[in-house]
Parts: sequence; structure tokens; C-alpha cells
Amino acid sequence: MMFGLEGIREKEESFEEKTIIVSSMRIDNFVSELVGCSRNKSEEFIDTERVYINYELVTKNSKVVNTGDIVNIRGKGKFIIDGLVRNTKSNKNVVEVRKFVQ
Repeated sequence: MMFGLEGIREKEESFEEKTIIVSSMRIDNFVSELVGCSRNKSEEFIDTERVYINYELVTKNSKVVNTGDIVNIRGKGKFIIDGLVRNTKSNKNVVEVRKFVQ
């Protein structure tokens, strides 16, 4: 008996678009904004090995996030960094992000 692939459906991914403002492109800034917590709490997420960039564990708060990176925060979600939109007058970065929705 042979089994075909005709019954398999491709999973559609859906996203929630979000614009965040970060003072720098460091991962601790991103975690803080994406989760809605303090920078100290975001460092706790990193220290307890709950943060990944492109499926690689992040161990340093100073790791730089780039356009196209996938940021995974265990227990909080998975995000795609779409890119820098502009800088504010106070020289902060306005970044477009998409969150995977299940």
C-alpha cells in the first residue's frame, strides 16, 4: 500500500504586525519592548536561556539584532524583525516587527 501527499495541507502562518521603538539594536532592548517588561527583566530572560536569535541561544545582552532575524522568546512568542523604519528626533530606532500568531 502506498501513501501519497495529497491529503497533507500546508500550514498557513499568520502574523500580528507591530511597530516598536528601541534605543539600540541590542537584544535586551528588543526583548524589553516585545514582551513589555523592564530591561532588568529582559536580561533575566536572556540569563535563564529563554531567548534565541535565528534558533541559536543568546547568552549576551549586547547581541545585535538585524533585519530578517527571527527572535524566539520562550513562553512569550516568536517574532520576525522586518526592519528599521526610521529614527526618531531623539535618535531612537522605529522598527517593524511581526509576531507569529497560532
